[in-house]
Amino acid sequence: SLLAHEAAHALTAKRLGLRVHDIQIGPLGGMARMESVSHRPGIEFRVAAAGPAINLLLAAVFLLVPGNLGKGGTLINLVFGLGNLLPAFPLDGGRMLRAWLASRAPLLAATRAAIAVSHWILLLALAIAGWYGEFLLALLLCVFLYIAGQEELMQVLLRTGTDSTVDPGEVMRRALRPDEKDKAEPPAPS
Repeated sequence: SLLAHEAAHALTAKRLGLRVHDIQIGPLGGMARMESVSHRPGIEFRVAAAGPAINLLLAAVFLLVPGNLGKGGTLINLVFGLGNLLPAFPLDGGRMLRAWLASRAPLLAATRAAIAVSHWILLLALAIAGWYGEFLLALLLCVFLYIAGQEELMQVLLRTGTDSTVDPGEVMRRALRPDEKDKAEPPAPS
C-alpha cells in the first residue's frame, strides 16, 4: 500500500513532465523524491492527490476480497488514504491545501498558512489521542510532522530568497472569500 501510494505520486509527476529521482521507503512512511512542484500549484495539487486516491481505490478493490485479507487490506488503505488527506503539512492533504492557497497568494505565504492550519490539526490530534490514551504515539507523529513542516518552510524561504509580507490570515481570507481584485490580479511571483 505504501509503495503503491508513492508510485502514484511518482507516476503522476512523470506524466505531468516532472523529473522523478527515486522513491524512498522508511519506518515512518515513504517519499517520492522529484523536482520541486511547489512553485506550480495545479501540478502540486494533482501530484499530492494521486497517493491518497490510489489508496482509496485499493480499499475499494480489497472490499471484493473475502476473509481477513480483504478486511485488513480495506482497513489499511482506508486509514492510509484518508489519513494522508488530513490538511497537516507536509502530508498530502497539507500539500493540497498549500497548492490551493498558492493559487491566491505567494508561495511562501501559502506555505506559512498551510503550516498554521497544520498546527491546529496537530493540536486537535493530540487532544483526541490523549482522550483515547494514545498521547505518546500521537506526540511522536506530531513532532515528526512539525519538524518536517518547518524544514519545508525553510526550503521555500531559501528558494524564494525573500520573506513574504502576506500573513497567514490574509492568505486564508483571499482563499475563502476572493474579491474581484484578487481574481483580476495573479499573485506576485514567489
